[in-house]
Formats: sequence, structure tokens, C-alpha cells
Amino acid sequence: MPPYEDSGRHRNRSRRPAGAAEKPVPSAGSSWLRRAVLVALAVTVVIDLTLIVLHELQSRANEIRAVPVFVPAPATSSPSPSPTPTRAQPRATTRRSAHAATVSLTPVRRTPSRTASPTPPPPSPSPRRTQLLGPDNLGRALAGYCRSTEGRGTAAALTRDGWFCVRLFERPRPIDMDAACRDLYGSAARARQLDASDQRSWRCYRVSP
Repeated sequence: MPPYEDSGRHRNRSRRPAGAAEKPVPSAGSSWLRRAVLVALAVTVVIDLTLIVLHELQSRANEIRAVPVFVPAPATSSPSPSPTPTRAQPRATTRRSAHAATVSLTPVRRTPSRTASPTPPPPSPSPRRTQLLGPDNLGRALAGYCRSTEGRGTAAALTRDGWFCVRLFERPRPIDMDAACRDLYGSAARARQLDASDQRSWRCYRVSP
């Protein structure tokens, strides 16, 4: 037979009918991966079920703890008051009453009260004598006091509010009349106003025992 006929037969054997799909051959690596995925899914399902069961048990335990337990208090019986025994009064009371009656019949002596002697009144102080010292010219005397205390260029001025020591470009200073009398007549001198409505009625006095 010619050689080209044999090659034609081999070609006809190797050819497959049209539309026939090739069957995949499972390999060892793909089967191991499938087993690992199934095992992981089973483990996750078991873990989820275990967590659900533990959650249910814990919630039931909390409900049991939250239920209050009422324990009835024991009934206490109040003690009945015991009757107080009555004691018989001794006969000595009659003797005491008789003795008190005899004592009350005895007369009571009263001591006469002493009348307090009146205290003599304190002696009245002897009247003091006042001596008029002056001045005859009040304005001139006060001007001299102002110059001795405030310096030269100071004068005494009479206003509605009383006597003042005045100086140019300075604030007026009121005059203490007692101080002016002491400056003029000594430490025992005192000032006295004869007429409250008249500022010119000031005079200096000395009070002597």
C-alpha cells in the first residue's frame, strides 16, 4: 500500500466529532483547595453556633439575677405590759402627819427687822469763781494770735461761720477760741460766748476753786 494511505488513517482516528467538549481532568491541587474551603466553612459555622449558645445562656443568667427575691420578715410579738405591783404604804405616814401637826401648833418667833439708817447726802461742791480775763478788743487779740501761730502777714477775719485766720493766697483756718485764750492768758484760761448769736461776745475766763 502506498504510504499516503496510512497517514490518512491516523488522521481520521485523531479527529473528534464536532461539538464534543473536552472533559477537564481534576488535578491534585484543586481538590486540596476545595477541602480547605469546606473545612474553614465548617469551623466558622461551629464558632457562630457556640457564640449564639453562650449569648443565650448569659442573657438567661442575667434575667435570673434580676428577679428580686422577697423574704417575709418574721412576725415579732409585742410584749404585754406586766402589771406593776402595788405596795402597801407603811403606817409611819400617820406618825409623821401627827408630828407635823404638833410642830405647826408651836408659835414661831420673828426677829424684828432692822431699819436701815439713811445715808447722809454727799456734800455739795463748793462753787467755783470765774474771773474775766478779757480781751477788751477781740479782733485785735485774735489778730495777734493768728500772727503768733500762722506767721506774719496773717489777720483775723469774722465771717458767718465764725473767726478765721486769713492769709493772702492761702486757705482760711478756723480759730479755736480755747486755744486763743490759752495763748493769750495761760493754760488755765477758757473761752466762753456770752451771746450765741453774736460772734463778738467771746471772752476769756479763768475758773478758780
